[in-house]
Amino acid sequence: MKSLYKYLISLLLTLTFFACDKDDDLHGVAVDDTQIPVINIVTPLIQDTLILGNSLKLKSSVIENDEIHHYGFWVRNKNTSKQYVSIMKHADLATANIDTTLNLPTLTTGTVLSVQVYATDHAGNENAKTVEVFVK
Repeated sequence: MKSLYKYLISLLLTLTFFACDKDDDLHGVAVDDTQIPVINIVTPLIQDTLILGNSLKLKSSVIENDEIHHYGFWVRNKNTSKQYVSIMKHADLATANIDTTLNLPTLTTGTVLSVQVYATDHAGNENAKTVEVFVK
C-alpha cells in the first residue's frame, strides 16, 4: 500500500511539473512570462468626436509575446457608467484584431463615452487602454 501512495505522489508531482506552461530561454531554461499584452487602439482616437446618429467605429489590435487568454472591449457612459456594449472573447492566439462598427441609438448630445480594450495572457498579465469619445 505504501508503494502505491509513493507511486501516486510521484505521478502527481510529475504531472504538475509538466502541466506548467512556461516559455524557454535560448538555453532551454524555463522562464515566466512577465510581459503584458500590447494594445493599440487605432480608432476612435483619444478625445475623438462622434456626431449624434453616427456609428462608432472601433479598430484595435492586441499583441502578446506568448498567447492571449482572453480579450475584449466595452463602451460606457463616462458620467453614469451605463454600459452600451461589452464583448469578451477567448483566444489562444498571439495576435487578435478588433474591427467593428457599433450602433448606439440611445446616445444624447453631450454624452462622454469611455471605450476600453483589454486583454489577459495565460500567465495572468493584464493590460487595458481606454479612450474618451465626445458625442456632439
